[in-house]
Amino acid sequence: MPTQADFLELSRFVKANAQGDPVLALMAKTEDWAPYQGTDEFGFAALPAGFTDPWHVYQFHETANFWVTDMTETKNGTYVYSFQINPKKDETSFSGWDSLHTYSMRCVKDYN
Repeated sequence: MPTQADFLELSRFVKANAQGDPVLALMAKTEDWAPYQGTDEFGFAALPAGFTDPWHVYQFHETANFWVTDMTETKNGTYVYSFQINPKKDETSFSGWDSLHTYSMRCVKDYN
């Protein structure tokens, strides 16, 4: 599973090499992102699955959110992090929530 550093590296690469909007370059070519149109320039093909907690689904058809291995232990519990692709804000970002939230999973092949 990717770390924050892995997703930061991906973001830097896409920003430096995308022919157009780097956010759209990470998004799958699908009508599910409407009104935005992903270009999937690098084969990442993010789908707008949003995220969940035990009670609700959030941002379905609006954002893609992926688990990140980084987490923080606090006196109030464990906080997990996600990498978010948000075309409405035209950005990629990280967010942290309690460990009851769920996100999509991406695997990373380690060549070391």
